[in-house]
Amino acid sequence: MREFTILREMLSSALAKAGNECSMLLGQKLKIKGMETREVSRSDYFQNLEEPSFFVGIQSDEEYSGKFFLVFALKDAIALSCTLLGVPPARIAEKKRLAILDDDDVDAFGEIANQVVGSFNAVFKPTLPKKVHLKRLPPQKFIPGDDTVSGDDPIADGDYFQFQLQMNIPGTDFELVDMMIPLSLAKAYDYREPVEDKKAKAAAEAAALEGDDATAAVLIMDDNAT
Repeated sequence: MREFTILREMLSSALAKAGNECSMLLGQKLKIKGMETREVSRSDYFQNLEEPSFFVGIQSDEEYSGKFFLVFALKDAIALSCTLLGVPPARIAEKKRLAILDDDDVDAFGEIANQVVGSFNAVFKPTLPKKVHLKRLPPQKFIPGDDTVSGDDPIADGDYFQFQLQMNIPGTDFELVDMMIPLSLAKAYDYREPVEDKKAKAAAEAAALEGDDATAAVLIMDDNAT
């Protein structure tokens, strides 16, 4: 499997920033770190998905066009949103047990997701060689056994780069979060300029500088001639 070194480095930086931003929003220390990676097809992924989940789509625009996803366990999305809303622990436990996700919970979770996407933009934009802009899409609940995978719902068919994340808040246990990036988009993010192209660009720049020096020398000679 491809290592995706550049992409992994960007994601690690973005996750560290997202953890800090979300910590300020939640009023609690949230750490997010990358774990395992693999390449997986949509069919294989959903065959192994057992937990009710919350899919957060992230649209990638400009020169890197596509859509990737953060997949949270539904109970973790409830816990995070309730933490932001200041819901008492006993009620959080009940809502997690009954999978209750109110409109206020969805809005609160959207605020958290916006912080994450903002952190990704802050890292991706200055790092990637071409223009990129990320924006959050409306989240979608998916319950295995009740909901079906069809068309582009909840994610499009194809192969994905799966990056698993571990969240941690003292006193709260979370399931792993799956980041699902279409393989073609992951390869675009991970682009490394070939050595040959770098050499050619350096040679062209050197030739341009020599040309400028030669032009300047001619101008100086002409001035002396007059």
